[in-house]
Amino acid sequence: MVLSLFVAALALHAPVPKDKADTDTLKALSGEWVVTSSQEFGKKGELHLGDVFKFDGDRLTHEGHGDPIEYRIRVTASAKPSQMDWRLAEPADAATSHRGIFKLDDGKLTVCVVRKFDADDPKDRPTEFETKVGRSKGDAAGSVMLVLERKKK
Repeated sequence: MVLSLFVAALALHAPVPKDKADTDTLKALSGEWVVTSSQEFGKKGELHLGDVFKFDGDRLTHEGHGDPIEYRIRVTASAKPSQMDWRLAEPADAATSHRGIFKLDDGKLTVCVVRKFDADDPKDRPTEFETKVGRSKGDAAGSVMLVLERKKK
């Protein structure tokens, strides 16, 4: 009896396992990626060209033209298209994220995210790999698409 209560208590406090496809996707993303092209607000741009994105488990570090930015990421590989959300690592209770979609094929990672960081409404998530101009000033901005290639050693 005591043993079964102990097992039940452990089950209630055990971490919820991630979907295997999500875990496999995080492993596939692991490593350093370099931005090779970008599009912003419906136009080809130079946003983040040459920046390095380092994936390590559910952590992402963006190294660009300033101090590195640390994110916690969540992927949902089963969604169509696959989803990726970036939430600032600090503070731990950051309330907003960049909602996005991604695809990984042939050594290229394409990410399309809502540009404005405070846009945390699910309806703001891009649905296709193209950028949009966005709504009026003060509302959620348009989207940004980055194409990254795995960094060569």
